[in-house]
Amino acid sequence: MMGKKLLFVNVSKNTHIFVHQTAEAERFGHTVYNLTDVLKPTHRTLKHIEHVPAPHTRERYIEKIKNMYKRLEIDYICTQCEVLYPILDDLCREGYSVLPKVGRDIDEITNKEYFSYYARRIGLPAPDDFIPTDLESLLNLGFDKPIFVKPTNGTDGTIKMHLTADKYSYFDYCRFDSMKAFIDNLDKSNYVDRFIKTQNEGMGLPSGKGVDGILGKHIIQECIASQYYFSLNVLVADNNIKFTLILKTQNDHDMEIYYLDKEQTEVLKFEKDDNNHAKARDFLGKDVYESFMTQITKLVQDAKIELAAIHVAFVEFRPKRWCLQDVHFRQSGLLPRIVRVPHIEKDYDPLSNPYYDISYLRDVYYDSIWEYV
Repeated sequence: MMGKKLLFVNVSKNTHIFVHQTAEAERFGHTVYNLTDVLKPTHRTLKHIEHVPAPHTRERYIEKIKNMYKRLEIDYICTQCEVLYPILDDLCREGYSVLPKVGRDIDEITNKEYFSYYARRIGLPAPDDFIPTDLESLLNLGFDKPIFVKPTNGTDGTIKMHLTADKYSYFDYCRFDSMKAFIDNLDKSNYVDRFIKTQNEGMGLPSGKGVDGILGKHIIQECIASQYYFSLNVLVADNNIKFTLILKTQNDHDMEIYYLDKEQTEVLKFEKDDNNHAKARDFLGKDVYESFMTQITKLVQDAKIELAAIHVAFVEFRPKRWCLQDVHFRQSGLLPRIVRVPHIEKDYDPLSNPYYDISYLRDVYYDSIWEYV
């Protein structure tokens, strides 16, 4: 296998992902160059890394990417940061080679707002969702169930909630029992107007969690309370779907967000090139499996996906009706990290939270797209 020159474009918030992916790509003989916004001590483990001079604007990122692409004779530009996928889309249309290989805009699939429209257009069941444009629309939202509030792009939004006079809690994904509970929390932090404002502004590149306030657009989604939450990693290579890993997580009725817990999670790993889908059918159940296969096949075909690792989460939306809850592109080789977020009144320190650590599953690897590059 002839190794390729890869340019990983990311922001420092995703350091743990692209450090791991660098090692994974190098394992298959590729040379990896990294580009980030802010250099961190963790980056010392990388052989080749550069950064974008401040201020970290979209224009500066694109200029730096193009410079490195030409200077280093890069074969493919890649990212593990969802908010940067629109940049890759733009570069692809200009003739630059990017991964994953998709026949339509990546952002339409990975952006939660766009994906909702996309899913309905091709007939995929999806939860009801809403992005408020004014305070009246937020107050009059008719969701009578618990809700999830989450960034439209995975790293493009942070809500900073006041806990006490001197402590804060940061949420990328949070659940509230009602719209009123969410508005009350915004109001307590004096963020109602700022939250509405961000939904109507075009945001630039993301910042880290230490930022004061709300960043990026958020989507409010009907919360689906299901007994099980299924998370699948599917490798698509040469336009063929290959199952790679399945997680089946039992939900806790009083949790704030779906989480990965070794006491309640089953993991099923498929051997490479194993086309015996009977394993998946037995693991998920016939109805769930067939519903998923129909949906994900339609997604792959419609998006003309040639090479990508897709992380798909789906739950029971209505009795015996399964919906795609979320779709992300992954390069694989890395387990998805589903963090349990404590109750909103409790202080949340992700570095010390025991559910944040999935090191006990690090020996569970699955097929990587780097083998097919």
